[in-house]
Amino acid sequence: MFRFEHIEYLWALASLPLLGIFIYLTIRFRKKSLTKLADLDLIERLGPKLSRRKINLRFVFLFIGLILLIVGWANPQWGSRQQKVKRESADLFFALDISKSMLAEDTRPSRLERAKQMIIKMADGFKGERQGLIIFAAEAYLALPLTFDYAAVELLASSANTNQAGTQGTSLKAVIEKAEESFQEGDNRSRLLIILSDGEDHEEPALELAAEARNRGLTICTIGIGTEQGAAVPLPDAEGGGVLKDKSNGQPVFSKLNIDMMKQLAETGGGVYFPLGSADNTITLLKKLIERLEKQEYEEAIFTEYESYFQYFLALGLLFLIIEFFLGDRADTSWRDIAFRKRDNVLDKTKM
Repeated sequence: MFRFEHIEYLWALASLPLLGIFIYLTIRFRKKSLTKLADLDLIERLGPKLSRRKINLRFVFLFIGLILLIVGWANPQWGSRQQKVKRESADLFFALDISKSMLAEDTRPSRLERAKQMIIKMADGFKGERQGLIIFAAEAYLALPLTFDYAAVELLASSANTNQAGTQGTSLKAVIEKAEESFQEGDNRSRLLIILSDGEDHEEPALELAAEARNRGLTICTIGIGTEQGAAVPLPDAEGGGVLKDKSNGQPVFSKLNIDMMKQLAETGGGVYFPLGSADNTITLLKKLIERLEKQEYEEAIFTEYESYFQYFLALGLLFLIIEFFLGDRADTSWRDIAFRKRDNVLDKTKM
């Protein structure tokens, strides 16, 4: 595979046509200045005889040399070598609540958008660890298995929406079950599940399952999305707009953050509850928790290591510029003429 390490430096090539125009205008200006002193043909006969071929060749060498120097400056690289490395990492899943209550706007721009922003920041902050993504409402779905492809985590998190939920509602029990199912079978090392939700789930089995999962090495942390004051749940235009209403009485559904449930779940799961606040602070505290997790050494990963070849282009560029400098413009300054002149000078000195 070929690439330039600093491809932006190749923009310097655009200056070469300008240099050519400048040299052309300089030569024209010089000729006009000379014609004011005397006839140009007379000046050429009285002056040293110039070689048009050498002049053109010097220009060619000059521009080839500059092109090679600019290409070398951009550092062309080829991926001709492969190196094997080993890496250690902890395993963690982000679990994103995509139930309709996450559309509430008590947290701007909405609970769901804030949760997605938090996952994207955490995915970037936890680079070096294997990460996966679970989305859930009444049921949980594995959106992305554990991977080192952090861009995929960010992409899938940013594109998550409430339409992906087959059944509406919130089941924290389903999230825990899906997380345990998605970790490597038979692996009882410490693992981490980070749930981002408004916690609107009143199922007791979720806490019981969290305690059992803790005994099997799964640590559960929760991040509360929303406020205790709550807000109505807006509906998208595709569903008629307005707000979500209770089918039994026709009154708007008013959703609040179930902070007690989120705290209990984290406490029972051996983790920590985080209110929705500074992402940097949350990431810092979670990193300390991840450092205590037992990490696994994975099989050797193969990646391409690029070889740099800038030195060859720089050397060739300098060689062309040196030749251009010593080539000269005169018709009688070929290398053969210079050699014969030196020989004649030596013979003259011996005769004297």
